[in-house]
Amino acid sequence: MTSATHSQGTLPVNGKWSSRCWGISLVCLYIAIVAAPLIAALIHEPSTFRSFWGELGKGLALAGFAILALQAVLNARFRILEAPFGYDVVTRFHRSMALVGLGMLIAHPICLALDMGSLFLFTLDTSWRINLGKAGLLLLLLAVLFAMFFHYVRVNYQTWRVMHKGMIAVVALGFAHAWFAGADLNAFGVQAVFVILLAGALGVFVYRNAVHPWVGRYRYTVEDIEEAARDVYTLTLKPDNGAMPSHDAGQFAFVTLKRPGRRSEEHPFTIPSSPAERGRVRFTIKRSGDFTNTIADTKPGDLAYLEGPLGRFSLVHHDVPYFLFIAGGVGITPIMSMLRYLRDTQDQRRGLLLYANNAEPGIVFREELAALPRNISVVHVLKEPPETWEGETGFVTQEVIRRNAGDMLDRCHVFLCGPPPMMDAVLESLANLGIEPDRIHFERFSL
Repeated sequence: MTSATHSQGTLPVNGKWSSRCWGISLVCLYIAIVAAPLIAALIHEPSTFRSFWGELGKGLALAGFAILALQAVLNARFRILEAPFGYDVVTRFHRSMALVGLGMLIAHPICLALDMGSLFLFTLDTSWRINLGKAGLLLLLLAVLFAMFFHYVRVNYQTWRVMHKGMIAVVALGFAHAWFAGADLNAFGVQAVFVILLAGALGVFVYRNAVHPWVGRYRYTVEDIEEAARDVYTLTLKPDNGAMPSHDAGQFAFVTLKRPGRRSEEHPFTIPSSPAERGRVRFTIKRSGDFTNTIADTKPGDLAYLEGPLGRFSLVHHDVPYFLFIAGGVGITPIMSMLRYLRDTQDQRRGLLLYANNAEPGIVFREELAALPRNISVVHVLKEPPETWEGETGFVTQEVIRRNAGDMLDRCHVFLCGPPPMMDAVLESLANLGIEPDRIHFERFSL
């Protein structure tokens, strides 16, 4: 290992915010905040229910509201919160806790009904205080169901984002219900915790949607656009009002293009540029959806607003002697950033790229990949090769991995990015080859 050559490259840009210690601290803080209303209730509030069911129902509501309020924070893209985990992990946790919170809040009236021996909470003629809670719970249920089945509903991504932001109303309704309904917030300690949770959620929401668009994004101008492969385009952007902070190789940013005659939309794209580059930043985008299908219409001079960098999918967190990169299609973009970084910093560690595509015209960065330093090998795998093709064919199978990377499998770290079916198949192959999970790195994004 050439530690003198690459020691600087192993320091992540996010520094201490990327550390495991900071991640553990955040997990403990999250648990403490969720438990805070329960603790306050135990300390300050005498029991007002006749049975275990009533106390359980109250506890579920208190913790459920705390989880609901923290959803706004988890969705705010704070770098100090996502750095130790990766943005995709935080997003999946956000989605999972929505289900947990929903389950708690659905169980709340059921437990109260068992305590009172009455189903009046489920009737239509309850008081407005109870109806506030019903309205909030119904909205939350609809939001969670819509998010779960988003891909089966013909609603575009931007419409979904607006609806998702509207869930702050559920927090407000839940607070109003608890505040006016009676027993849950009789004690000052519980009231104080609830007010702090509501203020925090509303504060983050206002910052995220009213302040951050003006102070938290960086304005760039499109300098050039070129076709990188079939249906794949690279945008080169130059900063207008200060450059985005330096990124780790493999990170991504949220990009909002401002193009005359077209609706502005925000989407996440990997930054394939090397962190060693200064000034310009590049994004390589494949035409594959409602928004990206129009990427070729982007013109020099169009504006772009960038937010980032985000993500933890980067080799800088792993000081190891060998890297195995496996990419499929446009999934090459974060890996290309890492390869460029190894090249630009003259890092002599050994790397191998297995790059899968359907056909030759789909190979992105083909010429640049062919010109990488000798310590980085590239193996192309084509599903539909031409008759003169002499390389690997088909898919990145267990046998293809063993044949090309067999001598490094016991010590390498693997970086994987590609279409979900490919990633699932490759992960199974890597497990069969005996590669431990902590040596396999990938990101998955979903709503």
